[in-house]
Amino acid sequence: MTQLLTLDSGLRLVLDPVPTAESVTFGAWINVGARHESAATSGLAHMVEHMVFKGTRARSGYEIVSQIEGRGGSINAYTGRETTAFFCRLLKDDLALGLDVLSDLLLNPRMDKRDLEKERQVILSELHQAIDTPDDIIFDHFQATAFPNQGLGRPVLGDEASLAGLAQGHLRQFCAAAYQGSAMIVVVSGRFDSMEAEALVRGRFATVPPGPTPGYESGIYKGGAYLEVREDLEQAHVLLGWQGAALEGPGYYAQTLLATILGGGMSSRLFQEIREEQGLTYAISAFLSAFSDTGLFSAYAACDADQLETLLPQMAQTMTRVAQDMSEAELARAKQQLKASLLMSQESTLARAESFASQLQIFGKLMSNEELLEPLEAVSLKAVQSAAATLFKTPMTYALISPKQPELDLKQIEALFG
Repeated sequence: MTQLLTLDSGLRLVLDPVPTAESVTFGAWINVGARHESAATSGLAHMVEHMVFKGTRARSGYEIVSQIEGRGGSINAYTGRETTAFFCRLLKDDLALGLDVLSDLLLNPRMDKRDLEKERQVILSELHQAIDTPDDIIFDHFQATAFPNQGLGRPVLGDEASLAGLAQGHLRQFCAAAYQGSAMIVVVSGRFDSMEAEALVRGRFATVPPGPTPGYESGIYKGGAYLEVREDLEQAHVLLGWQGAALEGPGYYAQTLLATILGGGMSSRLFQEIREEQGLTYAISAFLSAFSDTGLFSAYAACDADQLETLLPQMAQTMTRVAQDMSEAELARAKQQLKASLLMSQESTLARAESFASQLQIFGKLMSNEELLEPLEAVSLKAVQSAAATLFKTPMTYALISPKQPELDLKQIEALFG
């Protein structure tokens, strides 16, 4: 049975035994990310994520990874706009070793100046790689256009100027302020003994300081247009967006279903009508990026630059028509897609661990499958149609990276959506 425990520091611990597994996945999810940074320190959360792997007072960077990989396991991390995560997977007999390594890198990072200079170059290479990849970097420009001059709009990687200004003191101050008990969730999922795992976590994470979850400035959606002409490209990459619902905010489930119907797979309307029937694009999708206080409903496509002025009206027609002709069968299929995705993901211990961490971050408690699916199942056809009828009439965010100057501007594209 899955258990939720709260340590004296405020750290929340989830124990999720899966007796049929041979491995165990465990990690720490911390309620801090790119939106918690200032403009001057953009990229700091991501830099900290990298730097903890460079070594601790007890282990070198090589020893951190070799002790895990030497047992056939894996260790990794990621930084998002609201969360930083560190996670590990090992065979069931190696949980003690893994928790010792994980807690060591989180609680005792060396943060050496020489390591910082080397890692700064590594992240600059990562940033340049993203810039060289238009279907990657366009999402950063899109986010910055939707939420300009605020934490939610700044890129996770930071930029060259902010990375150049990050110093050892910034890293240590950030860890001291953010890596605190109330902001940290540790999840263990897979094959393990619950009493042993609880004792191990209590021991290894005993020095986590108590403290509140870090705050951040509210996200204020603005919208607008971003255009970049790059003559070295073959394709145009375009993103269209509108202010979406927040996590668990009004309209969240209706917009989630709308995104699934429009662009959630190969059977979706955009894929079938734009790619399969008209052959205008290879890649096309729609999705809702929901945050704790706001969201961004988006549609992405890539096409030959000469096809852009044909593609955009067709996308607008497909997306706006759903408010009039969506059927109960189509809605039921979208609900089944999302239900199956949730249930099938539970066969992965990493997905289970991430799900439990998200539940605590969003709801403040663990949820049963029935509790998670009930609000989705309750969404009516009228609610999704209403979401489609109102969403696309609100101010738009438009981002385009193309080898040629487009013929349509933001106002003309907004007019396509009525």
